[in-house]
Amino acid sequence: MVIGNVKLCEICGANPAVGKFAVEGVFLSVCAKCGRFGSQVRDVYIRRPSSAPRLMGAEEGGREIVPDFGRIVRTAREKAGLTQKELAAKATERESVITKIEQGVLIPSASAATKLEKVLGVRLFSSVGPDDPKGKKSSARRPGPSSGDMGMTLGDVIKIR
Repeated sequence: MVIGNVKLCEICGANPAVGKFAVEGVFLSVCAKCGRFGSQVRDVYIRRPSSAPRLMGAEEGGREIVPDFGRIVRTAREKAGLTQKELAAKATERESVITKIEQGVLIPSASAATKLEKVLGVRLFSSVGPDDPKGKKSSARRPGPSSGDMGMTLGDVIKIR
């Protein structure tokens, strides 16, 4: 958290952060007092896990891709009696993209999802509106006592011994 040019501790939110520390496997900017909970690190490299689906701009205009999109596409393709290559040709996508979408490795772009919906006759988008819990902002987020109105810190949630 940064106020002005001063970076505050991400655990207690009160003291200026003195560096990056690995605390329970998480890299945080912490003050000298909270630094005792972890070990100081120099450079932080965050590697994206290869098993997580890659996003290709699927969320757009209050719509998002349904969670089980891969299963829906594969089931509909098999029901239509199409191979991945044939589906790719009909949807004007590459076969490798269809394969990755079916495996859940790649989240389809809005245009690819729309094409697949038309070709397969399925719904891949779900609406996110004001009545939908996914569309609401979390009410659990409240200002922390030491951080003004800048949001919560870990110190607001846990009791430091």
